[in-house]
Amino acid sequence: MRDHFEQTSDVPGWKLRVRGKRVLLEQVLELLKAGVTPAEIIQSFPSLIGQDVALVERLAAHRSLAVLQPA
Repeated sequence: MRDHFEQTSDVPGWKLRVRGKRVLLEQVLELLKAGVTPAEIIQSFPSLIGQDVALVERLAAHRSLAVLQPA
């Protein structure tokens, strides 16, 4: 999954984005939280494909679980 995302110096704060695309993970997550469907997100960001949105969801779920687990 790491191969699917990137951080580059041209993005303020080195925020994660979908590799090779100008879409931040943060943007996709905000839309998903607001109830926007993956199909609607893809319409808004035509460079994305279904797999991109699914991987953003998986990464968010993974990070949430990692935060909840005791050290």
